[in-house]
Amino acid sequence: LWEYQNSRRAETRSVSTKDKQSAADAEDNEKSQFYLNIHKFKRNELLERAEMIVDVHYTNHKAGVPLSNLKSIITERYAVCDPNLVFLFGFERPFGGTKSTGTCLIYDDISAALKNEPAHRLRRVRLAEPPSPTPRTAIPD
Repeated sequence: LWEYQNSRRAETRSVSTKDKQSAADAEDNEKSQFYLNIHKFKRNELLERAEMIVDVHYTNHKAGVPLSNLKSIITERYAVCDPNLVFLFGFERPFGGTKSTGTCLIYDDISAALKNEPAHRLRRVRLAEPPSPTPRTAIPD
């Protein structure tokens, strides 16, 4: 379903998606790039997934890069048929910023993801429904 390509190369993407921008926005757009480096790639046949560590090096992003942008890049790079098969989590930023490191899992199919992923990560990508709220009971006096 997906094929392993050159994981060592860094990729530059612009975050903004607007077609028409002013000159000031264009300058900010040139400065707001991020580089994606994937390492420690391994294929886990028992859990039917690929596991990797993702380093994101960015400039002029105060809060980091949105995970939706990272998910779209990884989906394109590894030719994943469904973006819901890509799970990104555990991103931490060291003191000083400009870099985030996290984990990425790419499952072969939806059934493997449903079988092996914890419920809270499935709820994040809306593959599982949130638990129904239980009614509050009266507190005894």
